[in-house]
Amino acid sequence: MALKPRSRWGLPLTLASLAVIGWFTLRPSPVDAEAASRLPWTCLYPCDDYGLRDAVLNVALFVPLGLGLAGLLRPWHAFLLALLTTVAVEFTQYQWLIGRDPSLRDILTNALGGAG
Repeated sequence: MALKPRSRWGLPLTLASLAVIGWFTLRPSPVDAEAASRLPWTCLYPCDDYGLRDAVLNVALFVPLGLGLAGLLRPWHAFLLALLTTVAVEFTQYQWLIGRDPSLRDILTNALGGAG
């Protein structure tokens, strides 16, 4: 991936965004385990009563990452890295975190936010 001339805000915003994304998405949530187990992974919308709210929050969560990466990389490379990040988060939730509900909807809305 070709780096753009480094902007002053690209790297700090990217790192801060990754920290916030990690905080909100990579912690177990045993309280929500039962609800998460009822949702199919392939559900896009509406999957539950909170589908629209979750979609909006997912987009908003990844917009700062997309902006930070856009300050460092070419737009297509920034988008691919944001997409790779969301796939990694969803895979981690699916594989190892109790109570998280990874879904295709999350991947799509996170990627949309990362394209921001």
